[in-house]
Amino acid sequence: MELSHLRVFVEVATTGSISAASRTLHRVPSNLSVRIQQLEADLGCQLFLRDRQRLRLAPAGARLLDHARKILALCEEARSLAQDDSPAGPLALAVLDVGLVSRVPRVLAGYRQAYPEVAVSLHSGMSGEVEQLVLDGQVELGLSDGPLARAGLEQAWAFDEELYLVTAVDHGAVRSVGQMTGREFYSFGRNCSYRLRLEAWLEQGGQTPRITEMESYQSILACVSAGTGVAWVPQSVLQALPADYPIRTHRLGAAGHSSQYFFWRKAGLSGNALRFMHLFKQYEKDRPD
Repeated sequence: MELSHLRVFVEVATTGSISAASRTLHRVPSNLSVRIQQLEADLGCQLFLRDRQRLRLAPAGARLLDHARKILALCEEARSLAQDDSPAGPLALAVLDVGLVSRVPRVLAGYRQAYPEVAVSLHSGMSGEVEQLVLDGQVELGLSDGPLARAGLEQAWAFDEELYLVTAVDHGAVRSVGQMTGREFYSFGRNCSYRLRLEAWLEQGGQTPRITEMESYQSILACVSAGTGVAWVPQSVLQALPADYPIRTHRLGAAGHSSQYFFWRKAGLSGNALRFMHLFKQYEKDRPD
């Protein structure tokens, strides 16, 4: 198995066609087709299903995709770290507020101590804003809810986050979405991925979303604790509250599972960004459960 075969496989899986991948990789389509065939022969399984003009991942391809991305990211990280032994220059980051609450500040402090010559700038925003900052080239590395299905971006898993339904402290146990009939929800704007998840959860349960937009978890939690409505709130935000904060939390099951991903443009990452991701992984590995 060659790295060039994995790069072709990931690009074809991402774009959904040989022709689109050939334009991104600047190679002729026949070259990519041969490499896919060689990879399938090497692995002894079919990676793609042919569906008219588009390729769909076969079960084996779906299992391979995430691992292939990780392998390519690790190879790129190793190459950059080996070649660049004097970190300096800029590093622009954009982070979803969940990351700022629980993880990024500690990693950033360690990064600045380890690499004082790197000038780090940090932007925060909702998921749609973070994604756009990366796409526009205003920042090099983003951290937000994922995985993303956006052409032109690469991504790597960072950590898992759990969302909870939060109500006033005297609210009864919530066991189904049907108990939310007529309730007012507090959330962020429509470019927030958690808002979209909330709306989908309500609609799947046959509920009409009644959502009031707010700009901070502080405001959301204040209204919830007063009993005027309910909200979805990440576990990391809840963990930062005083133990006696007057709210009640309710598990959402599979609907509440969220994964945060690093993502960047396909042009690649600088050594500064790769070092930040590497340090983040180390801190995450040492983080208590």
